[in-house]
Amino acid sequence: SSGINAEYGEGAVEVTKTNTGKCVDESPSRLCKSALFSKFNDLCKVVTNTKPYGGRLYLDIKKDASNYQTAKKCTVENFSSSGNGKWIGKPVEQDMFSI
Repeated sequence: SSGINAEYGEGAVEVTKTNTGKCVDESPSRLCKSALFSKFNDLCKVVTNTKPYGGRLYLDIKKDASNYQTAKKCTVENFSSSGNGKWIGKPVEQDMFSI
């Protein structure tokens, strides 16, 4: 199965495989963690004139984000307490990239 996304001003749609999240040509999607994190870092540069996350691992930045960690903990606990099963974690290696 495939998914389609469009980005304002981009001019072309992107077709991705829903089971992998990659584009049909196997390239990373513009919606992947790395691409979105890079865009967020670029936005930080526009707003603050610095790229505060450049060179740091995405994994470390997520660990340092206390609001994110609190929200994730609540989500995991609520999944379990409401009988919706266990939160399935992904391999830590998935977040071991920097921009």
